Amino acid sequence: LARITGMKYLNPGNAPDAWEQKALGIVAQSFEDYGEVTEIDGKPYLRMMQPMVMEQGCLTCHAWTGIKVGELRGGTDISIPLEPYQLLLNKTQWSLTASHTAFLLLGLAFIAHISSRSTRFATAQNEYLERLSLYEKIFESSSEGMMITNEHNEIISVNAAFSSITGYSYADVTGKNPRLFSSGRHDRAFYQTMWHELLTNGHWQGEVWDKHKDGELHAKYLTINTLRNPDGSIHRYVALFSDITERKQSEELIWKQANFDTLTELPNRRMFLDRLAMDVEMSRLSGLPMALLLIDLDQFKEV
Repeated sequence: LARITGMKYLNPGNAPDAWEQKALGIVAQSFEDYGEVTEIDGKPYLRMMQPMVMEQGCLTCHAWTGIKVGELRGGTDISIPLEPYQLLLNKTQWSLTASHTAFLLLGLAFIAHISSRSTRFATAQNEYLERLSLYEKIFESSSEGMMITNEHNEIISVNAAFSSITGYSYADVTGKNPRLFSSGRHDRAFYQTMWHELLTNGHWQGEVWDKHKDGELHAKYLTINTLRNPDGSIHRYVALFSDITERKQSEELIWKQANFDTLTELPNRRMFLDRLAMDVEMSRLSGLPMALLLIDLDQFKEV
């Protein structure tokens, strides 16, 4: 078994155990391989720690650690179970010297094989970390707000643009339901349609009015995608949105100027004709009569 570990890591799976912490401390002083026979889960293992030194090319993915070129950035832990070889010794009549020699040669050959594999593993891990770093940069530098919730629709991550648009920090919203932002302008049917689309088709997009932290309402163009596990269960919901408040306000102003008198703020002739046409059509379809009352105000223009 072989794995990469170090005192600074992104993936919790790379956290060093007690023996690895001790071995890293030793190789940090000598920059040489360190090994000993120890136990893992009560069974004997030959463990060896090979130092990994920070090189210039490593800084592309590992500069975040603060470790300088030439310093120890981690190590490769190689663990060889001894139990199979002990059982083999019990079943054979080899001499002690011959068995030790065979075991040593086998161990050295295995270490050489694992070292080659661990190098390939380290390369693949570096590529993975580089992609992970790129995704993190995209997430944080996006000009659109991003929010990720778990399968229970509890917020687990937001980016800087989210905080800029909504006024809420990560600490304000983590672990909470997005209904926290509800403006009250959408009815129950609106959200039922949204969730039906998310659970049936895996995505939904549209315009939503939400509430800023300071209480002001703002409009968003919102896209939500459902991420599922291989077994089909919900894994995450990812929301991406942009602030369209100014655009909506401009559209509302243009519509109001086109349909209302600027002096009295009463509906103008254009809106009157539009509503009249609608009522005439409703009367035709329903078969019910419709009445129109005209009131003539003399000298109204003078007023």
